[in-house]
Amino acid sequence: MNAALEFESPYWLILIVLVLIGAFWRTSPYFIVKTHSHFSAQEDKKNIQDKGRRALEKIRFGLPYFFSFFALLALALALADATRSYQSSVQELKTHRIFISVDSSSSMTWGSDTPPAGFAGCQKNSELYPRIDGACKALRRLIDDVEKFSRKKGPGEEKDKIGIIQFAANSYVISYPTNDYDLLKEKARQMVWRKEGDYGYNQHLGIFTNIHLAVWDMFLMAFERNIKKDAGGTFISGSDLRELAKSLVPGKDFTPPKTLKEKLEKIKEEISDAVLIVITDAYVSQINQTLNAGPYSLRNELKLAAHINLPIYFISTDEFHLEAKKLAVSTGGDFVVIRGGLANMANIVSDILKKRFASRVQIKITRRESYAELFALIALIFVSISLLLKQTISRSLTDV
Repeated sequence: MNAALEFESPYWLILIVLVLIGAFWRTSPYFIVKTHSHFSAQEDKKNIQDKGRRALEKIRFGLPYFFSFFALLALALALADATRSYQSSVQELKTHRIFISVDSSSSMTWGSDTPPAGFAGCQKNSELYPRIDGACKALRRLIDDVEKFSRKKGPGEEKDKIGIIQFAANSYVISYPTNDYDLLKEKARQMVWRKEGDYGYNQHLGIFTNIHLAVWDMFLMAFERNIKKDAGGTFISGSDLRELAKSLVPGKDFTPPKTLKEKLEKIKEEISDAVLIVITDAYVSQINQTLNAGPYSLRNELKLAAHINLPIYFISTDEFHLEAKKLAVSTGGDFVVIRGGLANMANIVSDILKKRFASRVQIKITRRESYAELFALIALIFVSISLLLKQTISRSLTDV
């Protein structure tokens, strides 16, 4: 709870000044007593001159105006809408956004002594390539698990979304975030890999393993609501993105741009529904190259992810990397090496999702509490008392 003294509509406080002026200039009904006092002067001269009696008369006639005065003050404060406090509560956010990036470098086709001609993919020849087969199974399991989880939601609740990227030297978006699970399954089936030396479909991906470029593209997917105006998130302009990109250049530690400090704090709450998963067969030497590579070093990207609490999971089919492990854990994610065969990759993805869905995602909702209702109630009570007094003990000769 944060106490704060402020008014939502302070111009209504002018009414207090008018009430004070009206109270000063008002004419008391007690003048009636003095005006007609000569009628009883001879009969009860002693009582009229009694100061105590006159004081009681003043109080009797003044009580309704006393309560009316404070009723108007309370009404003015109610209209000014004074802030009592801000209450912060935590609300469960049931919609998740999962972004998965699949390594499509040439080494993913290793593992077959007699590779077939043409391309391998989730729909063709994947069983001959253990790494591709593991990636395809992991992708299918991810879509199936998310779909099963989404079925548990009510008819009015938004379904969880999945975005898919293939990457090698460059990145390629297979599917932008969607909850059309049939479409996602079809997109996954159509994914293909090529052997080194093959040129044709998706050759623009190249043969290298530029994880840092894939992670940046995943950031852009996660920032989807922020990049688009009126999409419900804190808006990030093109110049904001360039400033953010400059903070990720290699050769220096990541420091949030001063111009984006407030926006990143807000985005930290808004992006809490997202998680990034990278499937790769990169060796230690390949990861080392991307940790300090341009234009966005993987090391600084992971520090940015840690700063905004965006979990990143790496699923490695080959080698463990200690620094990447520490950096991934700092984001809330992990760096996992497949043990017991690449077929277990699907189970690893499933375990990540189970942990994600079990913990759910939390967002902070700030609710403002006002004195308006309290002052309105006080005003109503004072008006009621004033009317009651006016019709009982404060009735004057003119009210008869």
